[in-house]
Amino acid sequence: MGFNQQFRDSVKQTAIGDERIYSTYATVKAVDGAFCSVVPFDGDELIEEVQLQAVTSGNGLLLVPVIDSIVLVNWL
Repeated sequence: MGFNQQFRDSVKQTAIGDERIYSTYATVKAVDGAFCSVVPFDGDELIEEVQLQAVTSGNGLLLVPVIDSIVLVNWL
């Protein structure tokens, strides 16, 4: 195993432990405040109430996508 793979594995283990992170590219279909609805590229059904910000309390940067833009959705 090369250094890059070892580095990725160690960061992943530190960040999430034994949980697996899932990701998919999707097209934004609706935006409502801090949430949006998306349709994944792989043909799955509409995913509603996708949080635009992982931590919703306190200060932070909220990037709001426009309808029909492409986003990367991540979840555990």
